Amino acid sequence: MDLRTGEWSRVEEAWNASQCSRSCVGVGKEKELFYWGDSYSGIRVGACAVALGEWTLVSGSAYQGGPQGFFLVDSDTHGKIFNTIHVPLHFSGFVQSGCSLDI
Repeated sequence: MDLRTGEWSRVEEAWNASQCSRSCVGVGKEKELFYWGDSYSGIRVGACAVALGEWTLVSGSAYQGGPQGFFLVDSDTHGKIFNTIHVPLHFSGFVQSGCSLDI
């Protein structure tokens, strides 16, 4: 998902083995860890998140086998306000492994 254009695109071979940028936990206002799945009813199952600077991309399902929901959460809200990202019908799934490199 390109946050500037709002467009989805597939990226092949972008992640290295044994490294992952996704997480099921976030950091709260008081610097405590919290489970994303407890933050919003639409992501109770399979919650994962990727920090994108001021925003966090969070995905998950409301129930086992349910459709994946995708949300942007502003870091200033600490997991309180979820902005829905509308996913195209042909969306084939979320990356199950990944990596992150900060330079």
